[in-house]
Amino acid sequence: MAALEGDKLGDYVAVLRAEAEANGELPKVEIKCDLSYTLKLPASKVDRTIVTVPEVFASAALAPIRGVAGALGAAPKADSGDTIQHFKVLQNVTGTFRPGEITLVLAPPGHGKTSLLKALAHQLRMGAIGSVDGAGVTYNGLTAEELHERGVDVARLAAYVEQVDTHLPFINVGETAKFIHDNATPTPTDTSLHARKLEAVTNLLALEGCVDTIVGNDLVRGVSGGEKKRVTISEALVTNARVLCMDEISTGLDAAVTFNIVAALKAWARTTGGCAVVALLQPTPEVFNQFDDLMLLREGAPVYHGPLDKAAGHFKSIGYAPPPPDGGEDIADWYVNLVAQPGKIYSRSGSNPGAKDAPVTTKALAAAWRASPLCGEQEKTARDASELELKTDFAMKQYGVAGCHSQWQHFKWVLDRQLKVTIRNKLFVTARLGAAVMTSLVLGSVWYQLPKEQGFEKLGMLLFCILHISFSNFSELTFSVEQKYVAYKHVDGRVFPAFTYIAAWGLIHLPIALFETAVFSLVLYPMVGLVLEAGPWLFFYFNLVLANVAMASFFRIVALLAPNMEAAQTFPGPVIAVFIIFAGFLITPTKMGFLSFMYHVSLFAYALRSLCQNEFLSSSYDEGVAKN
Repeated sequence: MAALEGDKLGDYVAVLRAEAEANGELPKVEIKCDLSYTLKLPASKVDRTIVTVPEVFASAALAPIRGVAGALGAAPKADSGDTIQHFKVLQNVTGTFRPGEITLVLAPPGHGKTSLLKALAHQLRMGAIGSVDGAGVTYNGLTAEELHERGVDVARLAAYVEQVDTHLPFINVGETAKFIHDNATPTPTDTSLHARKLEAVTNLLALEGCVDTIVGNDLVRGVSGGEKKRVTISEALVTNARVLCMDEISTGLDAAVTFNIVAALKAWARTTGGCAVVALLQPTPEVFNQFDDLMLLREGAPVYHGPLDKAAGHFKSIGYAPPPPDGGEDIADWYVNLVAQPGKIYSRSGSNPGAKDAPVTTKALAAAWRASPLCGEQEKTARDASELELKTDFAMKQYGVAGCHSQWQHFKWVLDRQLKVTIRNKLFVTARLGAAVMTSLVLGSVWYQLPKEQGFEKLGMLLFCILHISFSNFSELTFSVEQKYVAYKHVDGRVFPAFTYIAAWGLIHLPIALFETAVFSLVLYPMVGLVLEAGPWLFFYFNLVLANVAMASFFRIVALLAPNMEAAQTFPGPVIAVFIIFAGFLITPTKMGFLSFMYHVSLFAYALRSLCQNEFLSSSYDEGVAKN
């Protein structure tokens, strides 16, 4: 087994060397950061405390007592949970991440690991709730804006691998990696390199057995959780990013697989001069020792960032006694426990002889690190901006602002992927077509052969036709919300332009709208006694197709703007109710008063009015019609 893994790693390194020979010199990136990141959050969400199971039961047992004490005024009044507070996610984070090295980031949950990685990859969200103080993040001394002015796109230099595995469930493992590789990297002169790299990465991550299996999700059976995590990692390894910021990549993986992945990252960094920053929660000693540098965060502040083998000496010098090598406690777990609860670690392990007043607060630990001579050595800069110049045609295409492919090529690849997603989701397609047949039969039987003099009933029937075609697109919400997170990940990583995704998304829906509306119209139209002429039917069909496409676009816009699935499913209800009320059927436009402008806002009003004119202005109504 060890020999097999060695062969896989050797094949991967051989592909990296072949790429280096074919593509020429690639930029070497040294990241230097000096920043603080603050969020504005409700007071109820500002808490880094790690709650244990006994503490949960103790809190529940004391809740009635606290309630009585609060009612009697004996307990201090708690702050409102809605009060907005400034929460420092990252505090004075300084450090340097050098090419050719891999750095391990350790911290308890909620202490800033993800925010740091996003900041390094230039994906930290700003705006109304977030702000950054300090010099920020620089790449060989240049900010992201300065690099953009020089024609370099930071999003192509640095890749962020998120903790959550976000994939399209109906695309298989091989297609997922190939799509990223095709879109995110230029086509090499030797096209066989593409296939060789995909095969090497697939074998390295032990995915060759499920390469033709769809990824799946909670409702669609696909690969396992560990395999899905490896698919996420494969998306990063098939790119040519110079910096890999990887968040909790060991989740769902066993120690042996994690060791192989970290060993591959180390080989990648040594071979290509890349830089990897990896956040893990509880690495094993074998995985831990693979890293070159270590960064420890407590409450968003660095309390150590330096060589891995010098970390124990630093903490020993400030009063902490690291566990002996044969003591049974992993040194990585000891570091995590130290930054989580330094007071308990100090009292349990005892102080180092000769040390006084060991720091136990975040401020004191951070100050002790900044006073260490190791801190000054770590922050030294060895790279300059000239090493980020794009000196070859390949580097210009790979890391340039213009991108490595035309928008038309990206559009074709995205369209092909969306077509596969739609065709393979058989339940979605068959359910929509089946609903169209059943609903048309039901509506046709309810309004079977309506006489011409029953105009109001026909008006109601036409509105129901519009409503059915519109509500059939409600199923778009669920799929749109799920797919948007994949799209956001790819657009942020400059895998493809956002426009190509929107265009492909809309174009793929058009055949569904045409076929679904055709089935509905062909069954319903002759049953309800509408004008049986080719022209009116074609207009009826075309009008419903437009309503279908318009409402599908409406639901997609809601899905893209909604923060989560619950909001996306809640928002359309009131809006559609307004569309129906002001469509001109329940309330005529002349009786809407000062709200008459709503008649022109309702999408249903335009569709209903055009269908009515198509029917009632036809030549078959030229003869006199009996009054009710």
